[in-house]
Amino acid sequence: YSTVIEMHWLLIALILGQSVLWVAVFSMLISHAIVSASFFLIVDMLTRRFKTRLVSEVKSVFYVLPNLYVQALYWNLIILGFPGTLLFVSEMVFFTFLLDINFILFLIVFFLTYLVASVFFFKNWFLTLFNYSYSLIIKLNNQSVDLEFKEFLILLSLLTVIFYLSLSIQFFSF
Repeated sequence: YSTVIEMHWLLIALILGQSVLWVAVFSMLISHAIVSASFFLIVDMLTRRFKTRLVSEVKSVFYVLPNLYVQALYWNLIILGFPGTLLFVSEMVFFTFLLDINFILFLIVFFLTYLVASVFFFKNWFLTLFNYSYSLIIKLNNQSVDLEFKEFLILLSLLTVIFYLSLSIQFFSF
């Protein structure tokens, strides 16, 4: 669902045609590509460890796979627009411009995207991470492998790229 929201923001920013918004469009495109790829990697890691694609079957990640849990939590914060990330910079530029245009429109869009959509998104992820299933924990503790070093390096490099690009865009545009 966040992909649909981001693409609508990009379309609005392109239609308005302001040069300030082009920075937001560029940074949101790059951050969307990196964050979406990271979430696909995390979902793939979860499906390989739990051997299922059913979201209702993936539970207790916090208890069984603590390193993968930490990475999933980092990326959940980043997709929300954690300060210092590239997504935060692009959303800040977009919402600042929207605030200058119309305050009521800004409040409606901000409320819908950051309160309503985030609640549903995080509810699903938190059920996956924290939902406790004793039988599943016993079964997976005997056979599952937490985050491998190769997977950790891939996610860490993507995290570094997100913060580095954020700093470079802030340096050149502000």
